[in-house]
Amino acid sequence: KLLSLCYYVILSLFFPVLHGQKVVTNLKVTGYQGYDVTLLCQYIHGNTEDKIQQMQWTWQNESSKCEIMVFSMDHGLSLHDTFLKDRVSFSKSSPPIYEASIIIKDVKMSDQGVYSCAYTTFPSGSHTGQTTLTVLEGT
Repeated sequence: KLLSLCYYVILSLFFPVLHGQKVVTNLKVTGYQGYDVTLLCQYIHGNTEDKIQQMQWTWQNESSKCEIMVFSMDHGLSLHDTFLKDRVSFSKSSPPIYEASIIIKDVKMSDQGVYSCAYTTFPSGSHTGQTTLTVLEGT
């Protein structure tokens, strides 16, 4: 036990434990054309002093990028006029700000791409997670 404690102390000196914020997403998600798909986005508090100011979802592929939606603590939800506007919503009707997963309804091949979920906090700044959505033909 003493040897284990010594290793722990030595490792703690050289490899400090990080207590930080984290955005949890799935790295890759497969959706099927014509079906719905859920993209996970959760903010894990590391610093309890941080206050979430806003969160936003963006989409991009090799040639384009667009902002899908922004939720601000002060101004509420702004759903941008994109190809997803009528097919995207939060997965919960009144989600807490730290649970911002979305559902894309009636997935299309053109929905493929990288989706980013970003939180802006004060005082620590921005934290982002990404999901790559691949769309296959429905079965």
